[in-house]
Amino acid sequence: MSSYQDYDTPPPYEPPQQSAVPLDQPPPAALSVIDDYERIINEKLDPVQENVTELKCVHWVIDNFDELPDEVHGPTFEVGGHKWYVELHPRGNNNYGVDDYASIYLVWDGPSSKDEKGKKTIFGDYACAQFVFCMSTPRYPTNYKSSGTHHRFTTDSNTWGYARHTMLNETTTRDPETNREAFLEDGKKIRITTIVRVFDDSTGLLWIDDSCFVSRDMTGYIGFKHEGTLSYLHCILQFLFAIKDFRKAVYAVPTEGQEPTRHIALALQRLFYQMQHSDKPVSVLELTKAFGWSSLDLYVAHDCVEFFDVLLGSLHRSYITDTTIPNLFESVIRQKDGYAKRQYVLQLNTVDCTSLDASFVEAVKTSFTIETLPPVLLIQLKHWKLNTQTRSFEKVYDRFTYPQEIDMGLYIDKKNDTSNGSHKYVLFSVIMHDGTMSQGVNYIYIKPDMDKDNWYKFDGDKVYPAKVDNVLDPRSGLKADKNTAYVLGYIRKSRLSSVLADVQPKEIPSHVMVSTLVDALDKHQPFRS
Repeated sequence: MSSYQDYDTPPPYEPPQQSAVPLDQPPPAALSVIDDYERIINEKLDPVQENVTELKCVHWVIDNFDELPDEVHGPTFEVGGHKWYVELHPRGNNNYGVDDYASIYLVWDGPSSKDEKGKKTIFGDYACAQFVFCMSTPRYPTNYKSSGTHHRFTTDSNTWGYARHTMLNETTTRDPETNREAFLEDGKKIRITTIVRVFDDSTGLLWIDDSCFVSRDMTGYIGFKHEGTLSYLHCILQFLFAIKDFRKAVYAVPTEGQEPTRHIALALQRLFYQMQHSDKPVSVLELTKAFGWSSLDLYVAHDCVEFFDVLLGSLHRSYITDTTIPNLFESVIRQKDGYAKRQYVLQLNTVDCTSLDASFVEAVKTSFTIETLPPVLLIQLKHWKLNTQTRSFEKVYDRFTYPQEIDMGLYIDKKNDTSNGSHKYVLFSVIMHDGTMSQGVNYIYIKPDMDKDNWYKFDGDKVYPAKVDNVLDPRSGLKADKNTAYVLGYIRKSRLSSVLADVQPKEIPSHVMVSTLVDALDKHQPFRS
């Protein structure tokens, strides 16, 4: 009934004898499903920012097409370490009420198994693939109709394709307008070409259904509920939570007997505990009420650096009154007028600078000298300049590079240096700004465990595994043309073990654990003890 061929053994090719159609200019060269399969899939589908495991083209030549049963499966083939086959409904898929089209689907038949010699193959409980179907005349490989898409194949969704791929009259009738021949050769034989490109899916997130994505299960971390225009707040909270030395300082504040909606430190303690143990995104409303915010304030956008300064200043004045916060975050710079300034975030210009090194060199030469650096160094990258015609600031989208490791000893004023130890720092976090000066959102990349290479993207209510390429190059995404790094977070290498030391259960106030768990049970919220 049918035969299966790959591109190494194509059917014989005979040029179609068709009359020319008058055109104003010559048409592009016709593509062949045999020789040009890679170009066909490239033109049909958008590029994907993942490594290609394998690209393969296979041909299924079918005899006596009109005598096929209502459903027929092609022979199994392998691409990218996975087994596949084509499911064809020659007279339409009756399950969808289709009877005037040929329906065609790609079926994932699971990962390949090891061969007899134990040679390693690619395993997995899912497969990510782009694919294109071409239905063509066996004698004329340039006479075809194609459809292409992509899918994340799983055990629950292992079949994907088209209920309406080719109209049945196209298989038997020549198109007089385009001179396209009928796809059936001699009224009996047809070729179905399947071009499959499998990706390795380095983050495990390619084409994943967000409604089925559970951040805690995939990453060990959770995000925040959508409760307003609060992306700046979410980024700062995720950053502070990841600095475990700071989290310990918050837990050390005496809060028993206080009301969380009126006590910022208690609200922050409860929020941090929920972030560590809840299975689902958590609310920040208890904390914002402690700030004294109304519901309208939740929709007022703020700059994340300004909010960070205000939050740390408030905590230092009222709750963590010792030197913990300054010792963790405070830098001392001396401006060119001789005035010494203490600040939690160093501010750098990036306009006309292509790298972090260039920005530091410019700043030290024209703006300030650095006298003291903290264990946790935050750097604000100012990507904006004044438009003299409109008298307003505009965001600059020029590419700007920053390293995973930096030696701040190159920029510090060694004569007045009071920092302790080495000045070598490693990148820990990057807050991104996606948008324009007037409108945009923030999200943050964090590397919580510096002993591992795992980066995570904290974006609203979701936390995703991330690639270091996206961390270091905000413009690397296909739709990231307005994305820029806004705040870089570095940690002094010699202080990594202390700044990121695990929080022990005994360091968490018992009343916080009990009250938070009781509240979760009352609301029937999933919670991990």
